[in-house]
Amino acid sequence: MPAHPPLTLDQLREIQSRRRSDPDITALLWEVHRLRATAISADQFLRAIGEGAIYGTYAGLSAKDLRSRLSLEPAVIEDAARRLKR
Repeated sequence: MPAHPPLTLDQLREIQSRRRSDPDITALLWEVHRLRATAISADQFLRAIGEGAIYGTYAGLSAKDLRSRLSLEPAVIEDAARRLKR
């Protein structure tokens, strides 16, 4: 586990509301937004290709590791919850 637990979208919004006038914080939050979007895209890709089809290969090992990491990402967890509400 990292030194600091991953932040949820609500926690990021709270940081933004407290430090809205700090351009460095704004830049960092945009970078976090970009990385969260990348995590969601990676999750969508793995779901689309059907991970089971590539397990047992080197690519499969990488996909399994990526799936494991993504399962802990708040952005992916929050996206899954949003999809379930539809």
